Amino acid sequence: MKEALKFNNTKYLTKKNISTRQLYFFYKLTNNLIINGKKDVAIHILYNVLLKLQDYFKNQDPFFILDRVIRCSIIVLKIKKKRIAGRVHHVPLFLQRVNQINYSLKSFIDCIRLRSEKTMVLKLFTEIIAINNKDLNAVVWRKKKLLYTQALANKFFVKYL
Repeated sequence: MKEALKFNNTKYLTKKNISTRQLYFFYKLTNNLIINGKKDVAIHILYNVLLKLQDYFKNQDPFFILDRVIRCSIIVLKIKKKRIAGRVHHVPLFLQRVNQINYSLKSFIDCIRLRSEKTMVLKLFTEIIAINNKDLNAVVWRKKKLLYTQALANKFFVKYL
């Protein structure tokens, strides 16, 4: 049975039982997609991506696919620049769970903006498909791999925090 989610007086058809985590990811993605305060445009982009995912994966829920992709791309640490003895070192910091999700979603949207497709809907859709198919050329995974190699190279500077 279908039910309508209402965002800013616009009704979008969705399935009835959406988990709170999936809704949280949806709202955080829309907030990170906003440019110049245009939340309606961000919601419209994300809803079009969900419709494309529903067409691409016939028997799977698009919210479930989006949830799985975001959980695959979670980053557990970030690099902070710290000045030690007159030199600047990149010190890896482990993040708390809530900060991991927020930081991951921000970097997820930043990586999507780096893609070469024309529209934001296509960029987001192709990145989600690449991550779901475990394609190692996805921009998010390349950035995640680069971050982890940099953290391993500078793991000796953690003691200065």
